[in-house]
Amino acid sequence: MSTKISALPSSGAISDADVLPIVQSTTTNKVTVGSLYDYVSTQSSWRLVSAAKYTATPTSTTRLAMSDTSVVAVGLPLRYTITGSATVRYGVISALSANSYIDVAGVSLSADLTSLYVGQADHVHTVTLSLPGLYAASSTSTKLASIGKTFWKNLWRSVALCQFYVYQSISDGGANQPNVNLMNAGTEACSENTNNGPIVPAAGTPGANAGATIVAAQQILARGTSLEVKVTAGSTGDAQNLTVIAVFVTE
Repeated sequence: MSTKISALPSSGAISDADVLPIVQSTTTNKVTVGSLYDYVSTQSSWRLVSAAKYTATPTSTTRLAMSDTSVVAVGLPLRYTITGSATVRYGVISALSANSYIDVAGVSLSADLTSLYVGQADHVHTVTLSLPGLYAASSTSTKLASIGKTFWKNLWRSVALCQFYVYQSISDGGANQPNVNLMNAGTEACSENTNNGPIVPAAGTPGANAGATIVAAQQILARGTSLEVKVTAGSTGDAQNLTVIAVFVTE
């Protein structure tokens, strides 16, 4: 005589390997809890990554060990929290080694992760800011207004800055190239080179800020927040034609 489900004893802690019955068309099959969880998660724009798939303690400020990378891919956004902080942080997967690790561009992985979500690709957006002509004759933090004669304001609900790329078509003629940073409502968003941002590579070569140098307190741009470009002049101030590409993740 078969046993009713209601008559079965209550389960203990549930694991990914536990098995449940499902009916597909007219056939009764089985599915693991882990597989069912993965399927349900894919229906959301943010998918909770099972703690069994990664090591909570980061390998470095930019790298997270993962024993199962099947749910992630380079270019996808991440949303995570760390021990000691309730603030939600964001990043973009910049590199991956299958079933070994992922590298994250965004805020420093400075403590153990308490949650990790991977998002769909449509959460990632780029914004291009251009400063034609001489852009580093002097050091100022309002280059969009003073050189570009333009502005940029966030019109999304809120966005998280995860990385930015820099490029110039004509180098500074001296020994030192300019530094570039992004300003979130008047405050430096990148801590690299004592808040001056990355050094722009020689002409024709794109560069980017280091992976873990976005300041946590400056990562989020609320709706209506202005973004500016800070430039620290190089040796002779004759660098020309700067392009900055900012990478954002929407909530």
